[in-house]
Amino acid sequence: MSTLQIVKRILSNYSGVDGQKLRFCKSLNDEDWKEIIYASDQISQLPIEINDTLSNIQEIRTYCRELRNRNKLDILFVDYMGLLKTLKRCESRRAEIEDISRQCKELSLEFDIPVVVLAQLNRENERDKREPRLYDVRESGAIEQDADNVIFLHVPKDTDESANSFNIKVIISKQRNGPTGYIYLRYFRKTFRFYSKGA
Repeated sequence: MSTLQIVKRILSNYSGVDGQKLRFCKSLNDEDWKEIIYASDQISQLPIEINDTLSNIQEIRTYCRELRNRNKLDILFVDYMGLLKTLKRCESRRAEIEDISRQCKELSLEFDIPVVVLAQLNRENERDKREPRLYDVRESGAIEQDADNVIFLHVPKDTDESANSFNIKVIISKQRNGPTGYIYLRYFRKTFRFYSKGA
C-alpha cells in the first residue's frame, strides 16, 4: 500500500467515514467533511512516520538510526515480510527470508523497541478449511522461530465477509513470556475498525 492509501485508511478509522466514500470524494456530505477535517487535525499531531520507499532490511535499519537520532523511534511496523529483500547474497528465497527475520530480531534488540512484522500464510489452511498454525507462516519457519509472539487473524468459516461487520478470531499461537489462546474482535469493514466483541 502507498502512503496515500495508508493515510486514507487511518483517516477513515479515525473519522468514522466510510473508506469507500473517501475514495470517491464526490459522495461525501457536509457531515463527512466536518468529521474528516477534525480527524485530519488530530492525525497530523500523531507521532507517526510512514515510509513506502524502503525496499531492503538494511535501508530500514539506517532509517531507524535516523529516527532514533531524532528521538522518534518507539515502535516499528513492517508491512510486509514478503516484500522485503536483503543485500546479503543468499542461495534461495527461503535463506533470504531467514536473514531478514534474524535482522528484524536484531533491530528490536539494537533499538530496544517492539518490531511488528506482517507476514503471509501459505494456502494450506484455506484449502483444508482450518485455522492457521505456526507452520503455515509462508516461506520460512525462521519467522516463527525468531518471533517472541505470533498472532494470527482468522475469519471463521461461513462468515459473510461482505457484511458491514463480522467477527475475527485473534489467535495467539506463540507468546514467549505468556500464555497462548484466542479472543474474538468485531471488525467493521467500512472504517477498518476493530472492537472488543460485545463493545
